[in-house]
This record gives sequence, structure tokens and C-alpha cells, in this order.
Amino acid sequence: MKDFGEIISDFRENKGMSQAALARGILSNAQLSKFERGVSSLTVEKFYLLLDRLSITPNEFAQALDDEQLGYQRDLLQRISKAVITENMAQAKLVKADAYAHYQEDPTIYNQLFLIMMKSMIHDLDGDEPTKEELALLSDYLFKVEEWTGL
Repeated sequence: MKDFGEIISDFRENKGMSQAALARGILSNAQLSKFERGVSSLTVEKFYLLLDRLSITPNEFAQALDDEQLGYQRDLLQRISKAVITENMAQAKLVKADAYAHYQEDPTIYNQLFLIMMKSMIHDLDGDEPTKEELALLSDYLFKVEEWTGL
């Protein structure tokens, strides 16, 4: 999954802008290169200056980040659905491991809920049922959501 720097790089390249042109007066070319490769981070101020230079609003950037996240989750859901339908235990375990690794990298509540959902989908295959605490967390979240979107 792409991080902030990779998404900035995508915007920059789509606008036909060089790293030097984007970085000028904000940070060094080397700093921008490291940020785009995910090797280093930026201050919030510098990040917003880059967005401004790219003529990208914070909302547009957030949408691109959400699109990237949703694409990753759609891929996992397609893979897990196929594994469940074909009763392919090995594939189900691989997808579950990918979801767990993603959660370890980014332990947000949303990724935790996604992992619980995947665990629920394959429990008939692997016998690993979600705990009562996990189901309660998922249920509480679903009852609080005002708008559900299809993945």
C-alpha cells in the first residue's frame, strides 16, 4: 500500500512536475526524494506547502489516500472470498496473514475491524473463531456507523 510520499510522487508525476520544481524553496531535492520513497517523513508545515505547490487540497489528498486503502481492502476481500468459495484453506491463511501484517504496520481501529471481519469470514475453514470481545468491538462499531459504503 502506498504511503504519503508515494501519493505525493503520483500527484507530482501526473502534473509533469520534477522533484526539483516541487521541492524548490520548501526542502532539498534529497529530502523530497527520501519522502517520496518512504525513507523519511516531513513536518506538517512542509507537507502542506507541497500540497499547495501541487494545487492539491488536503481533502483531495485524503481522498487519494482513502482510494488507495480501499483498493487494498477490495483486493483482500476478493482474495478471501475466492478462498472461502473454493474452500482453499492455504489461500485463506495467506490472505489472513496479509491482513494481520497490514494491521501490525498500521494498527488503526479500522484495520483491526477489517481483520476481525476476515477472521469471521474464514472461521469455518480454519476453526479460528473471533473472540466475544472482537465480535463486540465489530458490532459496536457497525451500530455507530451512520453511512455504510460498499467495498
